[in-house]
Amino acid sequence: MVLSIDNLSKNLSKIKKLYDEKGAEIVLKKVAHFVTKIFRQPAEKKTLLKLDILNQSLDKGRLTQDIERLLLLGLFRHSNEIKRDIRSLPSGVTIKIMNRAIKILNNEFEVYGGLSLKFNKEPFSWRCDPLSDFVWTSECPSINVLGKKPSGIDIKNVWEIARFHFLSSLAYAYILSGEERFVSCAIEKVESWIDENQFLQGPHWTRAMEASIRLINWCFYLPLLDIFKLSDSSFIHKLVNSFLEHLFYIKENLEISPSHTGNHYLADLVGLLMGRLIFPSTQWAIQNAEFAEKELEAEVEKQFKESGINFEGSLSYHRLSSEICLIGVAIIKKSCRYVSPAILQRLRQTASFTKFYCDLCDNCPIIGDNDSGVFVKFFDGQELNRHQYLKFLFDCILEDKYDPLTWEEFLSAIHFVKPSLPSCPVRKNPKDCSNTQIEVKEFNGLIIARHKNEGLFFNALCASGGHTHNDKLSVFPIIENRSLFLDRGSFSYTGFIEKRHEDRSSASHNGPVINGWEQNAIWKDDVFFIGGDTRCGNLVESLGDVISITGWHVGYRRYGSDIKIFRRVVWKIKKRTMRITDWIEATKEHQVFHFSWRFLINPDLVSFLDDKTLVLGGLGQKIYFENMDGLTFVLGESVYCPTYQVEAPCPMLTGSCMSRAGEKINFQLSY
Repeated sequence: MVLSIDNLSKNLSKIKKLYDEKGAEIVLKKVAHFVTKIFRQPAEKKTLLKLDILNQSLDKGRLTQDIERLLLLGLFRHSNEIKRDIRSLPSGVTIKIMNRAIKILNNEFEVYGGLSLKFNKEPFSWRCDPLSDFVWTSECPSINVLGKKPSGIDIKNVWEIARFHFLSSLAYAYILSGEERFVSCAIEKVESWIDENQFLQGPHWTRAMEASIRLINWCFYLPLLDIFKLSDSSFIHKLVNSFLEHLFYIKENLEISPSHTGNHYLADLVGLLMGRLIFPSTQWAIQNAEFAEKELEAEVEKQFKESGINFEGSLSYHRLSSEICLIGVAIIKKSCRYVSPAILQRLRQTASFTKFYCDLCDNCPIIGDNDSGVFVKFFDGQELNRHQYLKFLFDCILEDKYDPLTWEEFLSAIHFVKPSLPSCPVRKNPKDCSNTQIEVKEFNGLIIARHKNEGLFFNALCASGGHTHNDKLSVFPIIENRSLFLDRGSFSYTGFIEKRHEDRSSASHNGPVINGWEQNAIWKDDVFFIGGDTRCGNLVESLGDVISITGWHVGYRRYGSDIKIFRRVVWKIKKRTMRITDWIEATKEHQVFHFSWRFLINPDLVSFLDDKTLVLGGLGQKIYFENMDGLTFVLGESVYCPTYQVEAPCPMLTGSCMSRAGEKINFQLSY
């Protein structure tokens, strides 16, 4: 591979930025890592040779016995026990499962929790994007595949289907109906994936995380489909080889760099942990699992803060990383290994944070990136921005508490324990169990205040990773367990680059925007990098029934070294008001700045402008949002992304004004 002068020039600004933020040591490490990838990338032949050497050292008969045992008995609980639990589902739940499974038989998949992907072309291909009919190349080496696509094509579409989350619907439908067509479909899909995606070839051998998710979901659901009884020896042979290839690929392609790790590396480690349950007779798999145990302990403490929040600046990735780590703990327990107290302590802190934000609203605010990702598919709609089941999963796996309140929680538990039947057929309304006390907590810059079924999310997160947005100082008032304002969300990562940059921009969030500037620098040639300019701070004060939250950031100092932007929210609970005050501090007191705001309004609410006041209805009361300084509001239309690759219309309130440094601009929410 030739390293061109153009490529070097293109990265000079990136290297300088990294030096300014992280120092010389990290820059040297990153450059060494980059050069290694360019010049010393292991050749495909070398990788295949290593796999061949491993294969020769293993007893294929014992590997086959291991797989047969897994397929007969199941992963955590015996398959027959899980089947009995599935058959106790009520008709309302089973009808939805059957309808979804029948669609899968016709090559129609629902991904991201809300996007239907239908394959109309024959034959079905794992490399074809059903949204565009674009076919990804199978040429080698697969590391080059991602760069060979036209604009508007997102590789996540084919990745998402190849994660095999749909196996849960096929397995449940087979158990409920006894119809072997669902098993035949599962076998055909797994076998065709293996045949079409030869090792190291094509888009499905480009990320170890994707291999790990696919492997995990195979292990969860193939035993429930009676694969061993209803398939032949040739399929079992292919399955043994593919399981081994997946584990080998993960080990050889761990997603770790000198400067950071993230959710991908967590997924890689849990995939290696699973190797001990897949091939318990194989020392190679056991050694990989031992390595993964040690690494997982370090990564849990690194990636989850002491407050419990994940470091990536995204609630959706907090959910995904939590799921991954919980499955890892379940695997360690099943392997009769000692779970580190450090892992348990940090994940209990994570559980506490998760419960605090989940108890407040039906749909948690979208903060940072949201690709609607889940690790293991337990139930339909799991990808949506409702994280309540995650609270139960923490209790189930960490504390051996398994009294589900909903059928979603029931389906999450059946793989690990024998849960009791839910006490009610529908999800309990959060307002029925809200804490009557006034509570306000700070989680590394994310401040959450709550009282009964009302609350506030205030984003002063100190995050600058690949999944954060320019959303600092955004606020989300909650009334009747429902967020009044929305975040734009994430439509696509790699398919629509301009839309990706727009989704992350300051103007797409409801924090104050100054002179149209970006809080963090967004690099147009990098869909994940975002600068670390917006170092944030906050002050939380609580006195009686009044909560005052002040946040600030210095992201605009690229344009003036003395500029500091502030937002304060004063919530008077008894008076039922929230006052938002924005201002800027700068050395030149008479300096004038252009302020602008965009508030995306929850489309479930009825909204209209009455003079200069936004009126919201639909919650059994009227809610008023007004500017206290006589500014003109405009109510128009915009879009947001409730799930990845799905856009929906919503109202948008906009306003702007000129203001001097030190002058305060006030808005008030009354309900």
